[in-house]
Amino acid sequence: MSKFKNFLNESKNPQVLNELFVELGSLKDVKMGNDRDKQILRLAHSAEFDATNLYEAMAEMTLDSDIKDVLLDIAQEEKVHAGELRYLLKMKDDEEDSSSEQGENEAEDLIG
Repeated sequence: MSKFKNFLNESKNPQVLNELFVELGSLKDVKMGNDRDKQILRLAHSAEFDATNLYEAMAEMTLDSDIKDVLLDIAQEEKVHAGELRYLLKMKDDEEDSSSEQGENEAEDLIG
């Protein structure tokens, strides 16, 4: 079985876009405003990570160096997009920044 088929079989990735659209549709029931905006940003952030994983997996599977280079470049752009969304989320949610910092501190303590 190819690496790509393994990747698809071992994960939910074939359903990721569908799941994202379902989650997006459920946001229609959330009152317009800051809470909805935070959920939109979290969903968009998640989508960027899913896209990053997909492009990196495809790059790993190809033998063509040009295709690999382009896919890895796109994956890097997706990481930048995730950073942009994270920045906006920190602006919209005061707890987001402190939770992120707390998580970093806990990870540092665990790994030394």
